[in-house]
Amino acid sequence: MKISHLAIVAMTLALTACSTSPSTIDASMPIHMAETRLADTTVVRKTGGGALTIIADLSVSYPQPVAADDSVTRTAQRLFIRYLLEQPDSLTIDRALHAVAANTLHQNDFDAEAAVREDADATLLEAIDTDTVTDYRTSTTIAVLRHEVELVTFQRVDVVKKNGNVSAVAHRYYTIDTRDGALVTPRRLFNDEALPVVTRMLRDRLMAQNNVSSNEQLNELGYFNAENLVVGPNFYITADGVTWSYLPGELAVEAVGEPTITISLDDLRSLLAPSSPLHRYR
Repeated sequence: MKISHLAIVAMTLALTACSTSPSTIDASMPIHMAETRLADTTVVRKTGGGALTIIADLSVSYPQPVAADDSVTRTAQRLFIRYLLEQPDSLTIDRALHAVAANTLHQNDFDAEAAVREDADATLLEAIDTDTVTDYRTSTTIAVLRHEVELVTFQRVDVVKKNGNVSAVAHRYYTIDTRDGALVTPRRLFNDEALPVVTRMLRDRLMAQNNVSSNEQLNELGYFNAENLVVGPNFYITADGVTWSYLPGELAVEAVGEPTITISLDDLRSLLAPSSPLHRYR
């Protein structure tokens, strides 16, 4: 049985009109944005009786061209669909947003009859814990975090609630370079030979933040994957430096949360690739 409810509120506006702090906006490089809210609900009847309500809701700010020649915003929208929404960029933004809602809504679908078969996916069922959970909600919020020096950074936050209680939170960051219409990755920031150096700097900063001097001590604090720490793609840039964020369970046990590590631009300056966007910060 499925019960669906759809609510969309769209408003086109220039990025410079957003509620983001004025210090993070470069008014000379506007990207036109739209805001959309979308919600959908499915009710699944449990084999043992009762119902499980699964809810997906999105609140999204996304690039939306307002003219045929708005190529900068159009390119940003394709990148937005591909990376932030994880959908084929051949889709329209509307179809991509609906696909995200549908995928989120049905990510934990299960066949009630299969639940009693030997080949049932126990891990999938445990993800919801259908015996005790009656309300499972995933909320996704995407907003502009910064817009300066022709770099637009989006923050995507996914929050999972079970029976009204937050059970998981994840922050992801994506930066689009409007100068050349590309996603900013570590390899666009640094020379290839510099990445091992940045990795060591990240590990040193992590130790300093936790007042320890070895990987073993980090392990004792819950950083079980500190030895495999890498220069990951989940970061954002400010005039002060680059901040890497690690998802729950990626670098440390989930109880630690989402560790963040910041390295100043002064410390990174000698490691930058010739065309690195970080050169725009002086």
